[in-house]
Amino acid sequence: MKSLRGKLTVWFTALLVIVFGTFSLYLYYSRRTAIFEKVDADLRLTALNIAGNIKKEEGRLFPLAPEVLESIDPAITLRIYDSGGQEIYRWSESPKSSLPNSKTIVKRSVPGKPLPSTVDFNLISLFFSGRSSLPAAHHYLLETGKPKGEHSRRLLIYAAAISQEEDEENEGKSTPAPAQIFYIVCLKSTEAAEEELEALARLLFGSGLLIVALAAGGGFFLSGRALRPVRKITETLENISASNLRARIPSELYDRELLPLVNQLNAALERLEQAFERERRFTADASHELRTPLSVIINTLEVLIRRPRSVQEYHEAIKIVLKASSSMQIVLEDLLTLARLEAGKLSLQLKSSSLYNVANEAWDLLTPEARKHHIHFYNEIPPQLVASVDSDKMKRVFLNLLKNAISYNRPEGEIRTTAAIEADGIILEIADTGIGIPAEQLPHIFERFFRVDSSRSDQSGGAGLGLAIVKTIIELHGGKISVTSQPGKTVFRLILPLI
Repeated sequence: MKSLRGKLTVWFTALLVIVFGTFSLYLYYSRRTAIFEKVDADLRLTALNIAGNIKKEEGRLFPLAPEVLESIDPAITLRIYDSGGQEIYRWSESPKSSLPNSKTIVKRSVPGKPLPSTVDFNLISLFFSGRSSLPAAHHYLLETGKPKGEHSRRLLIYAAAISQEEDEENEGKSTPAPAQIFYIVCLKSTEAAEEELEALARLLFGSGLLIVALAAGGGFFLSGRALRPVRKITETLENISASNLRARIPSELYDRELLPLVNQLNAALERLEQAFERERRFTADASHELRTPLSVIINTLEVLIRRPRSVQEYHEAIKIVLKASSSMQIVLEDLLTLARLEAGKLSLQLKSSSLYNVANEAWDLLTPEARKHHIHFYNEIPPQLVASVDSDKMKRVFLNLLKNAISYNRPEGEIRTTAAIEADGIILEIADTGIGIPAEQLPHIFERFFRVDSSRSDQSGGAGLGLAIVKTIIELHGGKISVTSQPGKTVFRLILPLI
């Protein structure tokens, strides 16, 4: 199922069905247990009541008193057997079985054996089939049976005993007679209990169907309400385009659970707007950087073709065109390098390299320019310090940073490179004694085509791409770069991971 709303509806419905089903099962079986416990309690109470009111005269049991019979539940059928298995009493509200003091004789059995069946009370054999013994004195036995085509019946057999004190014939005898065991059999149909349980089951089943229908409808409605903020977010995002990136999702309209999502989307929109702004600025700056030397070339050539020129004039014009072409070539090469670095198309060739040697190699290429400005270089990186870097790309980092340090330094200024191993990694610093960078421009110096002093950058041939390339190379190595500056001291701080 691909619909989140459908999934939420199914989960909500399934949860309610499980909860209601568990509750229904608990309610049904709790009620069933209570009903049958009440039936058993009625049977036990009846048996104990009969046992306490039996009269014995002249060696035989007499019928129960009317008030005792009136206290018996009309739904209970009563039989009394002696220890030999002879039915000596029966009672029932049904006229068919109301035969008080019945003398029906059944097949005798010895004590400790199952009671035999009779024509009038044939459930005895059903309930006692497979039994090995009858209950002991003052104990009872409970069984449930279901005759064919009839409702279940609950049967209780209680073994009552008449002791010496209860037998008037034993009065005055020196040797007390043993207690006489007889069995009180109480039978009660479970029809009413079964009908009540069936009604409860039908009620629970009907309620369950209603619950499922309400849960499905309610789940569909609630999931729709829950997903409404997502639809609002979608509508807001649909209105965002390249020309309208300032739109934001109002976070105050959403619940706390959705605030992280809204905040992340707004942050993504902010980054997207900044990226588009950087691209627009990059396009404008790139056009400007390329247009200037191209205009110089075109203007120079247009002047040349207006009339014949001397060899010296042609020579000077060619020098101007070459200089402008070289400027364009530098810009294009830097743009291509930066694009490849950011696209990950220039893979790093990592190897253990001495940062001291890499810095010296870069300085050797810049020595002629440094001598023009009388700049002094001090390489204080420990020669034994080794880092896992791409030496060619790290040389480009040193070239760009040292070239900037030369261009923006004062005459007779100094440049120092230092390095040390700290907990964060290898800390590499390149410091110069130049004019410094204004504080308001520090956050922008790593942006493409950004130049602190455009006039001096034009003189040095820079296009404002050097620091952007440096930052990209350092980040490709898994490191970080930062800068601090004040008049007379600017420090670029690089953090490279340890080997």
